[in-house]
Amino acid sequence: MVKVFEQLFPVPADVTHDIAKEAFLEEVRQCLDETDAYEHLDALPERERAQAVFRWRVLSKVTELCNGVFSEQRIKRIYVELESEFAAQTPSISTIRRWAKIYQESGRSIKALAPNSSERGNKTKRLNPEMEDLIQQALDRIKDVEAGAVSSAYSYLQHLVFQFNQRSGLKLSTPSLQTFRSRFKKISPYEMAVKQKGKFKANKEFKHIGEMVKTNRLLERVEIDHTKLDFFVVEKDSLIPLGRPWLTTLCDVHSSSGLGFYVGFTPPSFVSVARALKHALLPKDYILIRYPDVKNPWICFGKPELIVSDNGKEFDDKDFKLVLGKLLINSGKNPTATPYLKPIIERHFGKLNSELLRAQPGHTLASLKGSADYDPAKNAVLDLDRLLHIIHIWICDVHQARPNAKGDRIPNLTWKKALGQFAPVQSDYDVGDLNLTFCRTFSGQLRRDGVTFKHLRYSSHALAELRARVGDHQVVFKVDPENIGYMYVSNQLTKSFLKVPAVKFKYASAVTLHQHKVNCIAARQEVGDSYNDEDILEANSRIHQLIDEAFSAKARSSRRTGRTSKAARYVEDSKLAKALASERQDEPETLTSDSSEVDKSKNSPHKPIDTTGWEFI
Repeated sequence: MVKVFEQLFPVPADVTHDIAKEAFLEEVRQCLDETDAYEHLDALPERERAQAVFRWRVLSKVTELCNGVFSEQRIKRIYVELESEFAAQTPSISTIRRWAKIYQESGRSIKALAPNSSERGNKTKRLNPEMEDLIQQALDRIKDVEAGAVSSAYSYLQHLVFQFNQRSGLKLSTPSLQTFRSRFKKISPYEMAVKQKGKFKANKEFKHIGEMVKTNRLLERVEIDHTKLDFFVVEKDSLIPLGRPWLTTLCDVHSSSGLGFYVGFTPPSFVSVARALKHALLPKDYILIRYPDVKNPWICFGKPELIVSDNGKEFDDKDFKLVLGKLLINSGKNPTATPYLKPIIERHFGKLNSELLRAQPGHTLASLKGSADYDPAKNAVLDLDRLLHIIHIWICDVHQARPNAKGDRIPNLTWKKALGQFAPVQSDYDVGDLNLTFCRTFSGQLRRDGVTFKHLRYSSHALAELRARVGDHQVVFKVDPENIGYMYVSNQLTKSFLKVPAVKFKYASAVTLHQHKVNCIAARQEVGDSYNDEDILEANSRIHQLIDEAFSAKARSSRRTGRTSKAARYVEDSKLAKALASERQDEPETLTSDSSEVDKSKNSPHKPIDTTGWEFI
């Protein structure tokens, strides 16, 4: 077929091509040239279509009167009848014969009779190469289509011509503004997008986007992603701005329902993903108790068949892969920079930011950035607890209960209907088991004093017995990042894990792994590399004191939210760890590794640990 792309985007032979741009254009060119094309009159402009039909009518009349013979003599004999039929529009004999030849050579295609207007006019450039180069330089300065952009570039062209004449001694004349505008109109949409957004975004914008992946049942495909909310939160008591929290969300594609989320100051990581996934797996019965003003229950929960993510490093984390293997969840990844392949969760983020948060004080309001009248940090009034409250209301009573933009789906109704048709397997997960499942995996040396992890020592009678039978050796151990009071040490004799308490149990059971790392950094800065666990306990107390002082300092600048965001994460982790510790009522407040004492943990009934699928090294 005719090379469509060259007709639409003719490129002068003497132009130096950009390699990246040419690669993309070549891909588009190949797609256009290899795509099936269908000849049809409706593809022509109305004027050309009318002329093609008229010419066909003339040829049909001549065929009828001359028995299909288009010789000059025969057409002369019936020319009077043609004039009576078509009056002043009757074409000459030579024109009729030319039309007949085109019609026959095209395989009797009416479309071929249309006038080829695109081939008319002078195709040679009237300007010399030097002027063409100057025009291109001026056109390259146009980055948008706003009023005045072309006029400004034309003024620059006049400057370039003047400078060129000064250097060369020639007297080139600047083309008219109308000529310059006509050149600007020939710039393709892709080239304009490159000027405005860069090659990467332009290539992404002009890529082919197919139909969204179809699903047949609930939880068949679940999308997960992070976003930093366009919203500032404050500390509850002092109202000091803490910064913008992160949101990690899972959405079910089949019903467009929110499945679970995490909001807080922990950035994208294994921990934030674990918190969101645990929230998605478990029923949301807590909502009507914690938030009695929420009218509709959040009915969506369960184990996904497939979790689709982007290429974030947290989704490549080996512990995350172990979690998915333990829970029998498949994972998939979209190509880099393809948010359109996760439309459900991207739309969810967009609605939450625009519908819920945009109207609230503290929203960043990108359209007002730079305005002296609006500072989102100073205007923020919502603390994290209230933000969680309004997000729960929005999800349960707005997002899940309202039709989508097309009006063909209500998430809650779609979920209930699909649940009746093909209900997914709903596992009755135990919170404690899930916490173990989401442990981090490490390796270390079992010695006389037990296993040391981040300057914390873990020991028990069972661990001492293991060492007595095997000796000092390398072990794999697991630590819950939400609460490091216990670790789970591999027993190579029984292919199981031993639950081992920290020697400083009271401290370890009340902090998260992130908190403990912060405490270690603070202790190292204070006393150097020779610090011990007592230094860490003291550092923990000192950090909390400094945070309290920071939150009570009313004169603190509201613009400096970087440090307060880190402090907010520390306080958030502290609340989570202490809440988790209070739920473990069957665990003693203090434990010791002294072999002369009876191991109190043996006397306390513990739920057996399911270690199926755990990795041993």
